[in-house]
Amino acid sequence: MSKVSVGDRISLDDEKATVRFVGAVPPTKGEWLGVEWDNHERGKHNGSKNGVQYFTCKHTTGGSFVREQKVNCGVPLLRGVKDRYTDDDDDEEQDFDSLTFANKKIEMIGMNSNHELERLKTVSLLNRDVSSPGAPGEISTVLSGVVELNLNGTLMSAWEDINSIISQLPRLKLIDLSRNKLRWRHGEDESKLQPGLSIETVILNRCELNWKQIVQVSRMWPNVRVFGASYNNIDDLEPPLPPGHFQQMEMLQVNGNKLQSWSKMKALNKLSRLESLQADGCGFSEVEMEEEDLPHLKSLSLNENEFVTPVLFNHLNRLSNLQHLYFMRNPINESKEYQDTILEIMVAKIAALEKVNNMKVTTQMRLDSELDYLRLYGAEWRNSGGHQDCGQNRPSEKFLQNHPTYMKLCDVHGAPQDIQIFKKTTALKSNLIELKIVDSVNSNFKPVTRKLPRSMKISSLKLLVQKLTKTSDMRHRRLVYVSKDNPTHIVLLDRGDETLHDVSIEDGDCVKLIGPNFVYGGSYWW
Repeated sequence: MSKVSVGDRISLDDEKATVRFVGAVPPTKGEWLGVEWDNHERGKHNGSKNGVQYFTCKHTTGGSFVREQKVNCGVPLLRGVKDRYTDDDDDEEQDFDSLTFANKKIEMIGMNSNHELERLKTVSLLNRDVSSPGAPGEISTVLSGVVELNLNGTLMSAWEDINSIISQLPRLKLIDLSRNKLRWRHGEDESKLQPGLSIETVILNRCELNWKQIVQVSRMWPNVRVFGASYNNIDDLEPPLPPGHFQQMEMLQVNGNKLQSWSKMKALNKLSRLESLQADGCGFSEVEMEEEDLPHLKSLSLNENEFVTPVLFNHLNRLSNLQHLYFMRNPINESKEYQDTILEIMVAKIAALEKVNNMKVTTQMRLDSELDYLRLYGAEWRNSGGHQDCGQNRPSEKFLQNHPTYMKLCDVHGAPQDIQIFKKTTALKSNLIELKIVDSVNSNFKPVTRKLPRSMKISSLKLLVQKLTKTSDMRHRRLVYVSKDNPTHIVLLDRGDETLHDVSIEDGDCVKLIGPNFVYGGSYWW
């Protein structure tokens, strides 16, 4: 009689599979295992033989029939640890073995006894053929000091076995169960699960789990702080968590789950301590956020979703504590309309941001981003009813809905002037403009005029002014231009990559070299 049950995991020739059938397959004699391979290209059929469907597979070539004696059904955990860490050859020194687990570099050496195994704090059985907890209590007799356990890609197949393991590891803080296909061996009864009170980090990536299955076993780690459930079959966050479950959670990873609608994420509002959420590749195309949503969230990752407009940043600004945003490889990042301005828009729209895509938002970056944002949408603001005169400033409701931070930024920086936001076409103009160059510090310098191309960059203009004025050190000097039509309108020229056309310098305007403490009585806008 076979010792293998349906749902067990086996390996053969470095390929893993799940047992889907145990029994006879006429006209052959003896017992067969019908298995579904993790690598569907390894199989030959979909579980049928001679017109009889013995089991089913996700792929038409995912199944095979194999004899039990040919497959590896795995070993108990303690046996796997001894195989991994002990050195049976006392005369031969074992080299250090390096591995990376949970972002930590760990060095292990061979051990020759249970006494030495008792010193283990971190155990990695990554991709090992470990399939069971073994005899009752045998793990606790040797490994009770283990703090981190990696069972990623093993042959573990039952939640009851996982619970048996963690119940024997009273100091366990981290467990990685990724790439295991786990089921209930004796029916779904979470009430029998013993909680691992010390466990703080649980990783269940690529386990083909839905949210209901995750909720069913959440009793095992009531104090979890970091929970990874990426690349599973989660398409909803229902049913809700039982009272008290996941209430210590600070970080949640649901990357690669096709949740599609952000409304499903509202269930996370019950996680009162959640500070970090990773939701890359979840199929989101919009975000709707209320002021009370995710009140403690500090870090959010939305890479590789389906966002096409910057409206979502308006909603993200409602997260009052959002400090870090990861937002890459979305359609909006690559679109011609936004690819050159997306960073500035994010910073200007989300007031509390301190990092974007791991890049620090400095005071200067925020200033530049907010000013660029005002100028970028200045024409839309004016055309919607906005005006520099407070008495006439009545932008439309539609504009205010699309740009809820715009008026606040105007209060901080001043409203953009028309000369900055309505660029005049150069199609019918000469490419050259005549500018007057003045050194306001050196009274011996006589103003000069030069005809310069509109395409000249500000960095080149600075070099020209430095040469003409014979200024040896420009570090404490600044360059501005004064409009010939409005002498009170002064613009600081500090962005070297911009051109004369970009900053709207016109024929006859004056370029001034000023000192660091120069104060002008008129209006001054970036």
